[in-house]
Amino acid sequence: MADAYADCKQVSAECPVSASTFSYAPNLAGNVILMCVFLLCTLAQIGLAVAYRTVSFGSVVSIGCAMEVAGYIGRIMLHKNVWGSGMSLQAIMLVIAPSFLAAGIFLTLKHIVVYLGPKYSRLPPRGWVWIFVTGDVIAVVLQGMGGGLASGANTLKMVNTGNNIMLGGLAFGVVVQAFCILLAFDFGYALRKNKHEWKNDQKSDVSSKGFKFYAICTSFAFLFIWIRCIYRVPELAGGWGNPRMKKEAEFMVLDGMMIAFATILMTVAHPGVFFPAMGKRGRRRSGDQFLGSPAEEMSMLQNK
Repeated sequence: MADAYADCKQVSAECPVSASTFSYAPNLAGNVILMCVFLLCTLAQIGLAVAYRTVSFGSVVSIGCAMEVAGYIGRIMLHKNVWGSGMSLQAIMLVIAPSFLAAGIFLTLKHIVVYLGPKYSRLPPRGWVWIFVTGDVIAVVLQGMGGGLASGANTLKMVNTGNNIMLGGLAFGVVVQAFCILLAFDFGYALRKNKHEWKNDQKSDVSSKGFKFYAICTSFAFLFIWIRCIYRVPELAGGWGNPRMKKEAEFMVLDGMMIAFATILMTVAHPGVFFPAMGKRGRRRSGDQFLGSPAEEMSMLQNK
């Protein structure tokens, strides 16, 4: 937003829609639909977290979904007034929310590695949590700081400073996610390379259709989140109000739809249903109390 329009509060002849950050009033129907999708996923995630006692996963994913709801409420507000407070709300919420969804997937990786075979992973089970959740937290903090600074700024210089901090956090998150994907592929390759040994050690439910469905859906959900984050880097790199930021259809597809697909998959293929060993109820029923050190977790599985 240019300094000349810093004092704009309402659309008028002096403050036209074309001079706003997006140069358009967000489409009402599309944003309402996405808001409803994320609201339903939020409620479903809370209910599933309570029912299957997947507290950590349910908490971060529910927060991510709720932030998406808030972000699209902000965009709906912008439909009515592009100079209103909806800009700050959507700017912060929609940038940060996917990091919480990614954190939910990062939290599941430890349990997947323990269940499929820690010896095939280059990281100990807890290493997946420590490294990737920590990286995700750093990305969230940077994005939050930058988003808050940019949305509250009244000069172009301050807006760009906040944008650069937010861009750094987003780019860092993309790198963290890429590293996770590489290690996940390496883990999958090791399992495939040692498939005869691996299959002899596995429980029957690991190779079940339910677990495969969960693993496939989670993989695609993470891919959708990664695609969205990659899209956001060049979008923010040009600064607020750059030509790419003015393309609503591009945003709705590469941000809105990507995250909507991810949250739907993470809700439909909920770990409490398709990977019950991750939930407290499932761990107690099966005896897989994944609460100790990685070495203790491995020993527990080997002794069963």
